[in-house]
Amino acid sequence: AAEATAAGRALEDGGEGGGGGASSGAGGATDAGGASADAAAPNGGDGGDGGGGEGGDDHEENLPAALRRPKRRREQAGRYEPTLPRGQRRKQPLRHEDTCFHCADGGELLECSLCPRVYHLECLSLTKLPKGQWTCPWHSCLECGRTVSTAGGMLFRCTDCPTAYCFDCWPQGLARVDPTPQLLEPMISRGFDPSKNATLFVCGDCADEKETAKRRLEEEERRRAEARLEKERQRREAVEKARTRDEERERKRADEAQRAAARERKRIEKERAMQGTAMVRRVQTLGREQTSERRSLGEAHLAEVAQLEATVGKMREELAAKQHADARALLAKQHQALDRLFLELRDGWKPIGAAAP
Repeated sequence: AAEATAAGRALEDGGEGGGGGASSGAGGATDAGGASADAAAPNGGDGGDGGGGEGGDDHEENLPAALRRPKRRREQAGRYEPTLPRGQRRKQPLRHEDTCFHCADGGELLECSLCPRVYHLECLSLTKLPKGQWTCPWHSCLECGRTVSTAGGMLFRCTDCPTAYCFDCWPQGLARVDPTPQLLEPMISRGFDPSKNATLFVCGDCADEKETAKRRLEEEERRRAEARLEKERQRREAVEKARTRDEERERKRADEAQRAAARERKRIEKERAMQGTAMVRRVQTLGREQTSERRSLGEAHLAEVAQLEATVGKMREELAAKQHADARALLAKQHQALDRLFLELRDGWKPIGAAAP
């Protein structure tokens, strides 16, 4: 009772600023039920041209939690979308193809009203556009002209051309095609399921064309393989010729090096022979000169001659020793040069394709 009295006083204070809304607010606050107070307070606020409502809202915050009005939230209205049964798709509008189903070419095309297929007038043996709704040959039997509804709800449709048969006219022995996702998805994405009320197959003409195209591709692949083999054979022949040419060049270079080494040895031997002959001739000449001088000088000069002979002998020995040392040094140098040349030739020659050392 005390809380209700305090609530009534608070509403009376708030109603003074709102004119006629005060009495309604007070009457609502003195209601023992509590629900009448919630309904009376908004009415008192509206009756005072907006002033009482604002005052009531301010004083409502001071009320106990049990007497406060619940705040209402306005939900935004959403668009109604009916839910489809499970497994059922929303029907898509038809999106027709860009090329003729008969010749796979573009241009001015006639659209079917039941499926995405399009055709040239020439491919359908038509001279002018048909009037009204037009359906392509894929929806009627080629032999009797019956449609799906008149043929018992089932047609046999070729996957590669606009040929269709009913159950009675369908020729036996044609290969049926399983409706795989790869085959159906392009048409389903355009708003048409070709496997609905139909069985897919491949007609004889399309099968022959596929077999011909397959054989043509195999023949082209065989020719390309033969061309690759011929090109590989020519490449190997060119590599073999280059290897043989390089080996012949290396062999000629080695033969030329051997001939150069032989000529160098002959030159050294000839120089040695010439030096030895010149030394012998010089010694002989000195001997003859000494003999003639000895004879001319006579007995008085025998001591001097003997001394001269000793000097000449010594000089001859020194000269022979020097010439022998020079000849040995020259021969050693020539041997070292020949050894280096032989090592260079041996290390530098390698067959084609061998790894570098």
